[in-house]
Amino acid sequence: MLHLKIKELREKLRISQQELGEKAGFNQQEISNIERGIRKRFTTDELQSLAAALGVSVGRLLESKAG
Repeated sequence: MLHLKIKELREKLRISQQELGEKAGFNQQEISNIERGIRKRFTTDELQSLAAALGVSVGRLLESKAG
């Protein structure tokens, strides 16, 4: 699931939700909502921003298996 993948990748980078938000153009509360699965819809641009901030491709971000 996307929210778990985002959290896992962020934790692997050892960055805070605040830091990820700053890199991806979200605030900390938005990142929290994303990681908890509250926010489920994203624009293509938002997915690209999250992927870039996490150092992965959008394809990798959308992979169903974490890791």
